[in-house]
Amino acid sequence: MALRTNTYTLDAGAVPHIDSELGIRLARGPVNDRTLLLLHPHGNNEPKYRRFVVGVLALTRENAGSLDTIKGQGQIVLTGHRILGLVTDGMHNAEALSEATGRVAGFSFSRKDIASADFPTNWRGSPKRAIIGMSSTNSRPLDIALDIQVVVVTIANGKTMPSTVKAFAEALDDKAAAALL
Repeated sequence: MALRTNTYTLDAGAVPHIDSELGIRLARGPVNDRTLLLLHPHGNNEPKYRRFVVGVLALTRENAGSLDTIKGQGQIVLTGHRILGLVTDGMHNAEALSEATGRVAGFSFSRKDIASADFPTNWRGSPKRAIIGMSSTNSRPLDIALDIQVVVVTIANGKTMPSTVKAFAEALDDKAAAALL
């Protein structure tokens, strides 16, 4: 399966939280003099990564005629091998997600499982969203889609820097992935 997802109920005292199946670690860390819940790759084989804070994302997977959907705001982490995600405020199907209550959702998939990447542009020719397609059966039709509509900032070394969908799209290419290996 190309995509793995999980929903967590985190106790503030139980963080950091490790999900070995998804290969992620959730830990509180300093960002601009605040402490936030941050998504990290778990393991020693992915020491370099880029973290984007996204304002609008939707991950949908068709499963036996029904849709499994995680949508809201959170983080996307790009490593040389994988794409990781954390939705801290939003919905997983009909279930509310909120960092304040500790209910969040994570996902992970391999870059090699990406079957398509589309970047519709605005009137100036700049990408206004990133739509990544995958297949759960490694064949057509594509039944998994990650749609990122707003990229707000990147977080590096505890500081935020403004970012865009264009910067995210550039970080998805093979050359950028190789720089993270």
